[in-house]
Amino acid sequence: MREILRNDANEFPVAALEREMALRGKSLEFGAAEIDDLLEIEYGDRRTFPLLSLLYPFVDTRQLHHVDHIFPKGLLQPRKLAVAGCDRAMIEACVGNRDRLPNLQLLGGTLNTVKSDQEPKAWFEATYRDPSSLREALDRNDLGELPDGAADFVRFYEARKERLRARLAQLLGAKSAAASPLEEAAAE
Repeated sequence: MREILRNDANEFPVAALEREMALRGKSLEFGAAEIDDLLEIEYGDRRTFPLLSLLYPFVDTRQLHHVDHIFPKGLLQPRKLAVAGCDRAMIEACVGNRDRLPNLQLLGGTLNTVKSDQEPKAWFEATYRDPSSLREALDRNDLGELPDGAADFVRFYEARKERLRARLAQLLGAKSAAASPLEEAAAE
């Protein structure tokens, strides 16, 4: 690495450093695999709050904010999902995904306490009564159209996951179409 830095005095040798690190099995770029790993971060992980803060810079982290489940855990319990008409596979998908990044947001401490285990659509509509402020809040948080109930959680989750994937790719400068330096080194 030092040799690369010494040999190229005109400009910083980003590409050469990336190739060298890739030969060592370490990529310096974010690609699809790294973004997918970030999307799997769960509630309680020490990286969740900073990642949500990066994704949503409008959040004033100087104020108390909680990592909040968009669809509360209480609504995504197997018994409640069965009563809502979900089959076994749907229940497993809901429970398996409820604590992952696409179902998490940063919410002010007071708002989070008030929200509790309410359905997200009903809570957002009650909190943001004006249609334009409701739309702004949904768009700002990449929520899209909130479904009426937990039976549609998986559809909501997958749609938000794709919006988060796009936001992360842009934020991290991920090169989705081009081969990563690790892939280029493996090809050599």
